[in-house]
Amino acid sequence: KEEYEKRKKEEAEKKEKEESEKRKKEEQKKDSTKKSQSSVSNYVPPPPSLEKLARERAKYNDIQEKKTTDALRKKTDMLMSLATNANRETGFYEDFCVAYECTPVICFNILPMYTNATFGGLGTNLPYGEYSSIESALGMGLGANLILWPVRGPYFGLGGLCNYSYGSNFISGSRGHASNFLYGARIMGGLKKYKVVFDLGKGSRSGSYNLDLDASLASSGYLINATNNYTSGKFDYSLKKSGYGLMYESYDKYDDKQIYFLLMHYSERPDYSNNKVQNTWRLEMRYLGIDLYVEVSRKYPTAGSYKYNIDYSINKPKTLFLFNLGIPITGRKEFYKF
Repeated sequence: KEEYEKRKKEEAEKKEKEESEKRKKEEQKKDSTKKSQSSVSNYVPPPPSLEKLARERAKYNDIQEKKTTDALRKKTDMLMSLATNANRETGFYEDFCVAYECTPVICFNILPMYTNATFGGLGTNLPYGEYSSIESALGMGLGANLILWPVRGPYFGLGGLCNYSYGSNFISGSRGHASNFLYGARIMGGLKKYKVVFDLGKGSRSGSYNLDLDASLASSGYLINATNNYTSGKFDYSLKKSGYGLMYESYDKYDDKQIYFLLMHYSERPDYSNNKVQNTWRLEMRYLGIDLYVEVSRKYPTAGSYKYNIDYSINKPKTLFLFNLGIPITGRKEFYKF
């Protein structure tokens, strides 16, 4: 029994000793782990060398240069694509151009004027007499309307105008003419189809009227007794002109196939009217390759001079009327083709 207890005691001491050594080893292991972790956390890497910094900087510059080059290439490709499409389709709508419009016209002009007449006397059954009246210089003939567009586009246009027409009086027994000349500038802007138009310019008009009433009646077969009635008159004046209007156009090529309608209101100042403003209306249109211009002004100031008394109860101010009809000749040059 004593030996048994002694052996049991030795085994217990041995077991206790082993456990103590095991605990000691685990504590040592934990201490070594903490030391290694603390050493890692306190580690400061050495600064990079100048060569490494230079290599990294060069690499960064290469990346940025590639990005810039790619962006420029994309923009260039887009512009080249637009230019290619524009060249494929003549008259690219969004581009501005230089253009011209020249329209030879047949004209008919009526311009109010004073006339002076004498009648009777020798060879007639009438006493000699004289009077003045308000008549109109008539003229049918030819002319031209020209517009030069340094800038013409779908939203804006700047151009120079020049209109001239000259007509002669072909009534039997009478002679005369009526001419109209205007030059100036035109500015317009707005939407593709609807625009506001402004005109500013100067001009001149001239006319004459000579009538031999006996010759006129004789040519018509109605002369019974001679009257010695001779009527004559002439005028020549300059004017200033400004106006505004609305325009509708349905075609963007600005050529003879274009369809447009333009209604203008003008204020004219003839030099003989003491700066009195006279209102006129003008209609311009192009349809089916034909140009039409009509300008009208009621009670237009009478031009010329009178020598004798006028009976204003029967001589009222007359209407100014200008009519042009022609076929346009057009041309254009796109900016991107210069």
